[in-house]
Amino acid sequence: MKTVLDCTYLPQSFPLYVLHSVHVRHPTTLVMHSHDFAELTAVTSGRAVHQVLLPDGTQFSYPIRAGHVFLINKGEAHTFLLEDEPLVVENILFDPAILRLLPQQLSGILPGKSRFFTPSLPYSQRYPLQPIEEPYQLRRLDSILHELVRETSALPESSAACLLLLLLYTNAITVALDRQTVSGGRYSGPIHILQLIDRLQQHCSESLSLEALAAETGYSVRSLTAQFRACTGETILGFLQRVRIEKACFYLDCTDMCVTDIALSTGFNNLSYFNKLFKRQTGQTPSQYRGRQSIMESVQRKT
Repeated sequence: MKTVLDCTYLPQSFPLYVLHSVHVRHPTTLVMHSHDFAELTAVTSGRAVHQVLLPDGTQFSYPIRAGHVFLINKGEAHTFLLEDEPLVVENILFDPAILRLLPQQLSGILPGKSRFFTPSLPYSQRYPLQPIEEPYQLRRLDSILHELVRETSALPESSAACLLLLLLYTNAITVALDRQTVSGGRYSGPIHILQLIDRLQQHCSESLSLEALAAETGYSVRSLTAQFRACTGETILGFLQRVRIEKACFYLDCTDMCVTDIALSTGFNNLSYFNKLFKRQTGQTPSQYRGRQSIMESVQRKT
């Protein structure tokens, strides 16, 4: 293993280690850096802005606080822009090669593995923008992490237990995020409507037809549309368009992707229609929206 910031992190016997870190603003040694291992990070207290630079040159940033959990893959650079309060994080450092020890049958049915260990997965899905907030789920994650820390002290004898606990931890994160998306927020209604809301939010860039959605729920298009409007106050199409534009705003704020790529990434195949809908919902064109961010940053630097 290579070293980062002059510290050797991973044991040679079984490359997995849990590192407790407290970052403070003054003084700070935080710089944009990458690892030759993966880093699964859970924020336990404090606030910061997480900045990420992907190997393909894509850059983005977003605010983090207690409950945020995210994976930094090998070769991905990142850093934290700290606020006045300390940022406390728990880092699970590991070599992704240990996942090859899993039986193929088991590897294919782990939802946590799909979310956290698929480098080709869009980063907007690998870096959840919403933190885990349900107390029970947070206590469960803390319990698994505590057990993982205990097992790593007995390496290499407990290497199998460490691998299984890592997978249990990622699965628990996936369950917490999915459950929170479905049952949380400002919506309440039948479970099939809440699940539909979740699907539209999670897969807004995909091609989704009303007929196919209705067939999956067992309701007619008219019935499903009426139920959805009663729950959200919006039509299914209107809701989907709003979610897509909100995602486009995130890309404009946090990445340097061109407008055409953003339109395609949010489910729009027609750039003209994307620009028209974006201006209708935000009052600005995509270019004006991104430009206003540059103006704000310039004013902040001057003040």
